[in-house]
Amino acid sequence: MQARRGAGERGSGSVLVLGMVAAVLVVLTATLVLAGALAAAHRARGAADLSALAAAGEAVDGASSATACGVAADLARVNGATLRSCVVGSDGVVDVEVVVAVPLHVSGVTPRSMPGRARAGPAPGQR
Repeated sequence: MQARRGAGERGSGSVLVLGMVAAVLVVLTATLVLAGALAAAHRARGAADLSALAAAGEAVDGASSATACGVAADLARVNGATLRSCVVGSDGVVDVEVVVAVPLHVSGVTPRSMPGRARAGPAPGQR
């Protein structure tokens, strides 16, 4: 009796397809994790910019540091960030740092949160 050609390879195509599907899923998951971290970084920068501008506007109008930083904290919260620090200089320049949580955190691959820093104030000739 003669063995049929390829009889020992029966089902190998299914294993190959499963391996390819697994590889695609790994690449897709990695892409989503990195995209989430990138989006959090952009959100942090935007929230920091807006918070610093709002706080500087308050400081230029004569508000106290606490009031200006309170406005910055409120605006950061509305933009999905948490105010980490807010420093109002005597010249009305405000330095702000915020953090935004990364939605899909993978230990060793992405950080838990992304920072955003910004500085705003009156133009140098107007201080």
